[in-house]
Amino acid sequence: MTSFDTKKKQSMKYIALVLILSLNCFTAFSQDPDFGGKKHSINSKYLNESREIWVGLPAGYDSTISYPTIYVMDAEYQFDITYAIMKELAVNDKIPNHIVVGIPYQDPQKRVYDLTFTTNSYNSDGTPDSLIATYFSDSLTGGGVNFLKYLVDEVVPWVNSEYNTNGFDVYIGHSLSGYFGAYMLVQENPFEALQLYDPSIWYEHGDVIRYVEKNGNSKIQSNVFISTANGGKERQQYNVDTHQEFYDLLQGKKVNSELKIYEEGHSSVRLPSLIDGLTNLYEGYAIGTIMPTDTITAQDVKDHYAAFSNKVNFEFTPTVEAFRWTGYVNHYQGKWPEAIDAYKECTSLYKSDLMMLLEFADCYFQLEEYGKSMEVYEMVLEIDPTNEGAQLRKEEIKKLLDKG
Repeated sequence: MTSFDTKKKQSMKYIALVLILSLNCFTAFSQDPDFGGKKHSINSKYLNESREIWVGLPAGYDSTISYPTIYVMDAEYQFDITYAIMKELAVNDKIPNHIVVGIPYQDPQKRVYDLTFTTNSYNSDGTPDSLIATYFSDSLTGGGVNFLKYLVDEVVPWVNSEYNTNGFDVYIGHSLSGYFGAYMLVQENPFEALQLYDPSIWYEHGDVIRYVEKNGNSKIQSNVFISTANGGKERQQYNVDTHQEFYDLLQGKKVNSELKIYEEGHSSVRLPSLIDGLTNLYEGYAIGTIMPTDTITAQDVKDHYAAFSNKVNFEFTPTVEAFRWTGYVNHYQGKWPEAIDAYKECTSLYKSDLMMLLEFADCYFQLEEYGKSMEVYEMVLEIDPTNEGAQLRKEEIKKLLDKG
Protein backbone atom coordinates (compact mmCIF):
# COMPACT_ATOMS: atom_id res chain seq x y z
CA MET A 1 0.00 0.00 0.00
CA THR A 2 1.40 3.40 -0.94
CA SER A 3 1.83 6.25 1.49
CA PHE A 4 -0.92 8.10 -0.37
CA ASP A 5 -3.37 5.18 0.00
CA THR A 6 -2.60 4.88 3.70
CA LYS A 7 -3.28 8.56 4.27
CA LYS A 8 -6.49 8.35 2.26
CA LYS A 9 -7.75 5.42 4.32
CA GLN A 10 -6.83 7.18 7.54
CA SER A 11 -8.66 10.26 6.30
CA MET A 12 -11.81 8.23 5.65
CA LYS A 13 -11.61 6.77 9.13
CA TYR A 14 -11.09 10.24 10.57
CA ILE A 15 -14.22 11.60 8.87
CA ALA A 16 -16.38 8.85 10.34
CA LEU A 17 -14.95 9.35 13.81
CA VAL A 18 -15.37 13.11 13.62
CA LEU A 19 -19.04 12.73 12.81
CA ILE A 20 -19.54 10.57 15.90
CA LEU A 21 -16.86 11.36 18.44
CA SER A 22 -15.89 15.02 18.04
CA LEU A 23 -18.61 16.28 20.34
CA ASN A 24 -16.24 16.31 23.31
CA CYS A 25 -14.76 19.56 22.04
CA PHE A 26 -17.95 21.28 23.14
CA THR A 27 -17.87 20.15 26.76
CA ALA A 28 -16.82 23.61 27.88
CA PHE A 29 -20.51 24.47 27.85
CA SER A 30 -20.96 22.42 31.02
CA GLN A 31 -18.65 24.85 32.78
CA ASP A 32 -20.54 27.94 31.62
CA PRO A 33 -21.13 30.24 34.63
CA ASP A 34 -24.31 31.48 32.94
CA PHE A 35 -25.80 27.98 32.78
CA GLY A 36 -29.54 28.58 32.95
CA GLY A 37 -30.75 25.25 34.27
CA LYS A 38 -30.55 23.19 37.41
CA LYS A 39 -28.50 20.00 37.66
CA HIS A 40 -29.89 16.83 39.25
CA SER A 41 -28.56 13.31 39.73
CA ILE A 42 -30.46 10.08 39.09
CA ASN A 43 -29.28 6.72 40.37
CA SER A 44 -29.89 4.38 37.46
CA LYS A 45 -30.43 0.68 38.01
CA TYR A 46 -30.19 0.10 34.25
CA LEU A 47 -26.84 1.84 33.88
CA ASN A 48 -25.66 0.82 37.34
CA GLU A 49 -24.39 4.33 38.09
CA SER A 50 -25.48 7.86 38.92
CA ARG A 51 -26.21 10.09 35.94
CA GLU A 52 -26.71 13.84 35.81
CA ILE A 53 -29.63 15.56 34.07
CA TRP A 54 -30.17 19.29 33.57
CA VAL A 55 -33.52 21.03 33.77
CA GLY A 56 -34.43 24.49 32.48
CA LEU A 57 -37.87 25.90 33.28
CA PRO A 58 -39.75 28.35 31.07
CA ALA A 59 -39.90 32.00 32.06
CA GLY A 60 -42.69 32.51 34.58
CA TYR A 61 -43.01 28.79 35.26
CA ASP A 62 -46.34 28.16 37.00
CA SER A 63 -46.70 24.84 38.81
CA THR A 64 -50.47 24.96 38.24
CA ILE A 65 -49.99 24.91 34.46
CA SER A 66 -48.82 21.82 32.57
CA TYR A 67 -46.07 22.15 29.96
CA PRO A 68 -44.71 20.10 27.07
CA THR A 69 -41.14 18.89 27.58
CA ILE A 70 -38.05 18.88 25.37
CA TYR A 71 -35.44 16.19 26.05
CA VAL A 72 -32.19 17.22 24.40
CA MET A 73 -29.29 14.83 24.11
CA ASP A 74 -25.60 15.77 24.33
CA ALA A 75 -26.48 18.50 26.79
CA GLU A 76 -22.91 19.73 27.19
CA TYR A 77 -23.13 21.56 23.89
CA GLN A 78 -26.84 21.41 23.06
CA PHE A 79 -28.67 22.38 26.24
CA ASP A 80 -27.91 26.11 26.45
CA ILE A 81 -28.79 26.86 22.83
CA THR A 82 -31.94 24.71 22.96
CA TYR A 83 -33.10 26.40 26.16
CA ALA A 84 -32.41 29.88 24.72
CA ILE A 85 -34.09 29.17 21.36
CA MET A 86 -37.11 27.61 23.10
CA LYS A 87 -37.62 30.79 25.14
CA GLU A 88 -37.13 33.02 22.09
CA LEU A 89 -39.61 31.07 19.95
CA ALA A 90 -42.11 30.93 22.82
CA VAL A 91 -42.03 34.67 23.52
CA ASN A 92 -42.69 35.27 19.82
CA ASP A 93 -45.66 32.88 19.89
CA LYS A 94 -44.04 30.35 17.55
CA ILE A 95 -44.21 27.49 20.05
CA PRO A 96 -45.59 27.00 23.57
CA ASN A 97 -43.34 27.28 26.59
CA HIS A 98 -41.48 24.05 27.40
CA ILE A 99 -39.59 22.47 30.21
CA VAL A 100 -36.16 21.64 28.74
CA VAL A 101 -34.33 18.55 30.02
CA GLY A 102 -30.70 18.03 29.06
CA ILE A 103 -29.15 14.54 28.93
CA PRO A 104 -25.34 14.94 29.10
CA TYR A 105 -22.86 12.23 28.21
CA GLN A 106 -19.89 11.24 30.34
CA ASP A 107 -17.16 10.76 27.74
CA PRO A 108 -17.04 10.23 23.95
CA GLN A 109 -16.49 6.48 24.05
CA LYS A 110 -19.23 5.91 26.65
CA ARG A 111 -21.51 8.01 24.46
CA VAL A 112 -20.91 5.62 21.55
CA TYR A 113 -21.68 2.65 23.79
CA ASP A 114 -24.90 4.18 25.15
CA LEU A 115 -26.28 5.28 21.80
CA THR A 116 -25.66 2.20 19.66
CA PHE A 117 -27.53 -1.07 19.26
CA THR A 118 -25.10 -2.84 16.91
CA THR A 119 -21.46 -2.88 15.94
CA ASN A 120 -20.30 -0.93 12.87
CA SER A 121 -17.70 -1.70 10.22
CA TYR A 122 -18.55 0.99 7.66
CA ASN A 123 -17.39 4.50 6.97
CA SER A 124 -19.85 7.37 6.78
CA ASP A 125 -19.52 7.21 2.98
CA GLY A 126 -20.91 3.66 2.99
CA THR A 127 -17.67 1.81 2.34
CA PRO A 128 -16.50 -1.09 4.58
CA ASP A 129 -13.39 -0.50 6.68
CA SER A 130 -11.72 -2.96 9.05
CA LEU A 131 -10.06 -0.12 10.95
CA ILE A 132 -13.41 1.51 11.66
CA ALA A 133 -14.67 -1.83 12.96
CA THR A 134 -12.10 -1.73 15.77
CA TYR A 135 -13.64 1.46 17.11
CA PHE A 136 -17.16 0.03 17.00
CA SER A 137 -16.60 -3.55 18.14
CA ASP A 138 -18.80 -5.69 20.40
CA SER A 139 -17.14 -4.44 23.57
CA LEU A 140 -17.46 -0.75 22.64
CA THR A 141 -21.05 -0.67 21.33
CA GLY A 142 -24.50 -2.08 22.06
CA GLY A 143 -25.54 -0.21 25.20
CA GLY A 144 -28.56 1.35 23.53
CA VAL A 145 -31.09 -1.07 25.03
CA ASN A 146 -30.18 -0.20 28.62
CA PHE A 147 -29.76 3.48 27.86
CA LEU A 148 -33.25 3.53 26.35
CA LYS A 149 -34.62 1.93 29.51
CA TYR A 150 -32.82 4.56 31.57
CA LEU A 151 -34.33 7.34 29.48
CA VAL A 152 -37.86 5.91 29.28
CA ASP A 153 -38.25 4.24 32.67
CA GLU A 154 -36.14 6.50 34.89
CA VAL A 155 -35.54 9.97 33.46
CA VAL A 156 -38.96 10.75 31.99
CA PRO A 157 -40.92 9.46 35.02
CA TRP A 158 -38.65 11.44 37.36
CA VAL A 159 -39.24 14.64 35.39
CA ASN A 160 -42.99 14.02 35.37
CA SER A 161 -42.99 13.53 39.14
CA GLU A 162 -41.01 16.71 39.83
CA TYR A 163 -42.62 19.11 37.34
CA ASN A 164 -46.07 19.71 35.89
CA THR A 165 -45.73 18.18 32.43
CA ASN A 166 -48.58 17.65 29.96
CA GLY A 167 -47.29 14.44 28.37
CA PHE A 168 -46.16 15.92 25.04
CA ASP A 169 -42.48 14.99 25.01
CA VAL A 170 -40.06 16.07 22.28
CA TYR A 171 -36.75 14.26 21.71
CA ILE A 172 -33.83 16.14 20.12
CA GLY A 173 -30.79 14.21 18.94
CA HIS A 174 -27.88 15.17 16.69
CA SER A 175 -25.45 12.88 14.89
CA LEU A 176 -25.25 9.57 16.79
CA SER A 177 -27.99 10.61 19.23
CA GLY A 178 -30.11 11.28 16.13
CA TYR A 179 -29.41 7.71 15.01
CA PHE A 180 -30.48 6.54 18.49
CA GLY A 181 -33.73 8.49 18.10
CA ALA A 182 -34.38 6.84 14.74
CA TYR A 183 -33.91 3.39 16.29
CA MET A 184 -36.20 4.37 19.16
CA LEU A 185 -39.00 5.25 16.73
CA VAL A 186 -40.33 1.67 16.61
CA GLN A 187 -39.52 0.81 20.23
CA GLU A 188 -41.70 1.61 23.20
CA ASN A 189 -41.01 5.23 24.10
CA PRO A 190 -42.89 8.27 25.46
CA PHE A 191 -41.95 10.74 22.72
CA GLU A 192 -44.63 12.30 20.57
CA ALA A 193 -42.02 14.08 18.45
CA LEU A 194 -38.50 13.15 17.33
CA GLN A 195 -36.13 15.84 16.07
CA LEU A 196 -33.19 14.15 14.32
CA TYR A 197 -30.45 16.58 13.27
CA ASP A 198 -28.06 15.13 10.67
CA PRO A 199 -28.52 11.69 12.27
CA SER A 200 -25.94 8.97 11.63
CA ILE A 201 -28.37 6.88 9.58
CA TRP A 202 -25.35 5.64 7.61
CA TYR A 203 -24.14 3.72 10.69
CA GLU A 204 -23.58 0.04 9.85
CA HIS A 205 -24.59 0.75 6.26
CA GLY A 206 -28.04 2.04 7.21
CA ASP A 207 -29.00 -0.75 9.61
CA VAL A 208 -31.59 1.50 11.30
CA ILE A 209 -33.50 1.74 8.01
CA ARG A 210 -33.76 -2.04 7.87
CA TYR A 211 -34.71 -2.16 11.54
CA VAL A 212 -37.56 0.34 11.18
CA GLU A 213 -38.74 -1.32 7.98
CA LYS A 214 -38.90 -4.70 9.72
CA ASN A 215 -40.38 -3.58 13.05
CA GLY A 216 -42.53 -0.57 12.15
CA ASN A 217 -45.59 -2.47 10.98
CA SER A 218 -48.09 -0.83 13.34
CA LYS A 219 -49.03 2.82 12.93
CA ILE A 220 -46.24 5.13 14.10
CA GLN A 221 -47.71 8.14 15.92
CA SER A 222 -44.54 10.20 16.33
CA ASN A 223 -43.92 13.45 14.48
CA VAL A 224 -40.46 13.27 12.90
CA PHE A 225 -38.20 16.07 11.65
CA ILE A 226 -34.96 15.08 9.89
CA SER A 227 -32.27 17.53 8.85
CA THR A 228 -29.35 16.80 6.54
CA ALA A 229 -25.99 18.58 6.39
CA ASN A 230 -25.09 18.88 2.72
CA GLY A 231 -22.15 21.23 3.05
CA GLY A 232 -18.85 21.76 4.77
CA LYS A 233 -15.62 19.82 4.31
CA GLU A 234 -17.26 16.54 5.32
CA ARG A 235 -20.04 16.76 2.70
CA GLN A 236 -20.96 13.24 1.62
CA GLN A 237 -23.69 12.20 -0.78
CA TYR A 238 -24.15 8.88 1.01
CA ASN A 239 -25.21 10.75 4.14
CA VAL A 240 -27.84 12.65 2.16
CA ASP A 241 -29.00 9.49 0.40
CA THR A 242 -29.53 7.54 3.63
CA HIS A 243 -31.56 10.39 5.10
CA GLN A 244 -33.69 10.47 1.97
CA GLU A 245 -34.19 6.70 2.10
CA PHE A 246 -35.18 6.85 5.77
CA TYR A 247 -37.59 9.71 5.08
CA ASP A 248 -39.14 7.86 2.14
CA LEU A 249 -39.66 4.85 4.41
CA LEU A 250 -41.48 7.02 6.96
CA GLN A 251 -43.60 8.58 4.25
CA GLY A 252 -44.55 5.11 3.05
CA LYS A 253 -45.69 4.31 6.57
CA LYS A 254 -47.67 7.59 6.63
CA VAL A 255 -45.63 9.05 9.48
CA ASN A 256 -46.02 12.81 9.93
CA SER A 257 -42.46 13.62 8.91
CA GLU A 258 -40.33 16.22 7.17
CA LEU A 259 -36.84 16.13 5.65
CA LYS A 260 -34.92 19.37 5.21
CA ILE A 261 -31.53 19.61 3.52
CA TYR A 262 -29.17 22.44 4.49
CA GLU A 263 -26.00 23.74 2.90
CA GLU A 264 -24.33 23.41 6.27
CA GLY A 265 -21.67 21.24 7.87
CA HIS A 266 -22.32 18.48 10.36
CA SER A 267 -21.92 20.81 13.36
CA SER A 268 -23.29 24.06 11.94
CA VAL A 269 -26.52 22.36 10.89
CA ARG A 270 -27.70 22.13 14.50
CA LEU A 271 -28.86 25.74 14.91
CA PRO A 272 -31.05 26.07 11.78
CA SER A 273 -32.36 22.56 12.43
CA LEU A 274 -33.39 23.50 15.95
CA ILE A 275 -35.24 26.63 14.86
CA ASP A 276 -36.91 25.04 11.84
CA GLY A 277 -37.63 21.73 13.54
CA LEU A 278 -39.50 23.22 16.49
CA THR A 279 -41.24 25.79 14.31
CA ASN A 280 -42.38 23.08 11.89
CA LEU A 281 -43.60 20.86 14.71
CA TYR A 282 -45.76 23.65 16.14
CA GLU A 283 -46.98 25.12 12.86
CA GLY A 284 -50.67 25.83 13.40
CA TYR A 285 -50.41 25.89 17.21
CA ALA A 286 -50.54 29.64 17.85
CA ILE A 287 -53.86 31.31 17.26
CA GLY A 288 -52.14 34.64 16.71
CA THR A 289 -52.90 38.12 17.96
CA ILE A 290 -56.62 38.63 18.51
CA MET A 291 -57.57 42.18 17.55
CA PRO A 292 -60.59 44.13 18.91
CA THR A 293 -62.25 44.13 15.49
CA ASP A 294 -61.83 40.37 14.88
CA THR A 295 -64.75 38.00 14.67
CA ILE A 296 -63.95 35.05 16.90
CA THR A 297 -65.81 32.87 19.41
CA ALA A 298 -64.83 30.43 22.14
CA GLN A 299 -65.83 27.61 19.79
CA ASP A 300 -63.44 28.98 17.14
CA VAL A 301 -60.63 28.77 19.70
CA LYS A 302 -61.53 25.17 20.55
CA ASP A 303 -61.72 24.23 16.86
CA HIS A 304 -58.30 25.80 16.20
CA TYR A 305 -56.58 23.76 18.90
CA ALA A 306 -58.50 20.64 17.93
CA ALA A 307 -57.11 20.93 14.39
CA PHE A 308 -53.56 21.25 15.70
CA SER A 309 -54.10 18.34 18.09
CA ASN A 310 -55.21 16.21 15.16
CA LYS A 311 -52.05 17.15 13.26
CA VAL A 312 -49.68 16.01 16.02
CA ASN A 313 -51.81 13.12 17.37
CA PHE A 314 -51.95 14.63 20.85
CA GLU A 315 -54.65 16.65 22.58
CA PHE A 316 -53.56 20.20 23.28
CA THR A 317 -55.99 22.28 25.32
CA PRO A 318 -56.47 25.92 24.28
CA THR A 319 -54.52 28.48 26.23
CA VAL A 320 -56.44 30.54 28.76
CA GLU A 321 -55.02 33.67 27.10
CA ALA A 322 -56.79 32.80 23.85
CA PHE A 323 -60.14 32.62 25.67
CA ARG A 324 -59.39 35.75 27.68
CA TRP A 325 -58.80 37.90 24.56
CA THR A 326 -61.71 36.29 22.74
CA GLY A 327 -63.86 37.43 25.61
CA TYR A 328 -62.37 40.91 25.44
CA VAL A 329 -63.03 41.45 21.72
CA ASN A 330 -66.63 40.24 22.04
CA HIS A 331 -67.20 42.48 25.07
CA TYR A 332 -65.67 45.37 23.09
CA GLN A 333 -68.09 44.67 20.22
CA GLY A 334 -71.09 44.28 22.49
CA LYS A 335 -71.51 40.58 21.73
CA TRP A 336 -72.42 39.69 25.28
CA PRO A 337 -73.27 35.96 24.98
CA GLU A 338 -70.12 35.27 22.94
CA ALA A 339 -68.02 37.12 25.51
CA ILE A 340 -69.60 35.16 28.38
CA ASP A 341 -68.85 31.84 26.64
CA ALA A 342 -65.18 32.80 26.45
CA TYR A 343 -64.92 34.14 30.01
CA LYS A 344 -66.38 30.90 31.36
CA GLU A 345 -63.25 29.16 30.05
CA CYS A 346 -60.97 31.45 32.08
CA THR A 347 -61.49 30.00 35.56
CA SER A 348 -57.74 30.02 36.27
CA LEU A 349 -57.81 33.82 36.00
CA TYR A 350 -60.78 34.40 38.31
CA LYS A 351 -58.56 35.23 41.29
CA SER A 352 -56.12 37.49 39.46
CA ASP A 353 -57.50 39.23 36.36
CA LEU A 354 -59.55 42.12 37.73
CA MET A 355 -60.30 43.72 34.35
CA MET A 356 -61.54 40.45 32.91
CA LEU A 357 -63.95 39.99 35.79
CA LEU A 358 -65.29 43.52 35.38
CA GLU A 359 -65.90 42.81 31.69
CA PHE A 360 -67.47 39.45 32.55
CA ALA A 361 -69.81 40.99 35.12
CA ASP A 362 -70.76 43.75 32.70
CA CYS A 363 -71.80 41.21 30.05
CA TYR A 364 -74.35 39.67 32.43
CA PHE A 365 -75.53 43.14 33.44
CA GLN A 366 -76.11 44.14 29.81
CA LEU A 367 -78.19 41.00 29.32
CA GLU A 368 -80.15 41.86 32.48
CA GLU A 369 -79.00 38.67 34.18
CA TYR A 370 -78.52 40.59 37.40
CA GLY A 371 -78.04 37.67 39.78
CA LYS A 372 -75.11 36.29 37.77
CA SER A 373 -73.70 39.79 37.33
CA MET A 374 -73.78 40.28 41.10
CA GLU A 375 -71.87 37.03 41.63
CA VAL A 376 -69.02 38.16 39.38
CA TYR A 377 -68.88 41.62 40.95
CA GLU A 378 -68.49 39.87 44.30
CA MET A 379 -65.46 38.09 42.83
CA VAL A 380 -64.05 41.50 41.86
CA LEU A 381 -64.46 42.77 45.40
CA GLU A 382 -62.71 39.72 46.83
CA ILE A 383 -59.64 40.79 44.88
CA ASP A 384 -60.07 44.53 45.43
CA PRO A 385 -62.54 45.39 48.24
CA THR A 386 -62.19 49.10 47.46
CA ASN A 387 -63.08 48.83 43.77
CA GLU A 388 -65.49 51.72 43.31
CA GLY A 389 -66.88 50.56 39.99
CA ALA A 390 -67.90 47.18 41.36
CA GLN A 391 -69.42 48.75 44.49
CA LEU A 392 -71.52 51.21 42.47
CA ARG A 393 -72.71 48.52 40.08
CA LYS A 394 -73.69 46.27 43.01
CA GLU A 395 -75.82 49.06 44.46
CA GLU A 396 -77.41 49.61 41.04
CA ILE A 397 -78.20 45.89 40.72
CA LYS A 398 -79.77 45.82 44.19
CA LYS A 399 -82.11 48.65 43.22
CA LEU A 400 -83.07 46.92 39.99
CA LEU A 401 -83.75 43.66 41.81
CA ASP A 402 -85.84 45.47 44.42
CA LYS A 403 -87.95 47.00 41.65
CA GLY A 404 -88.40 43.62 40.04
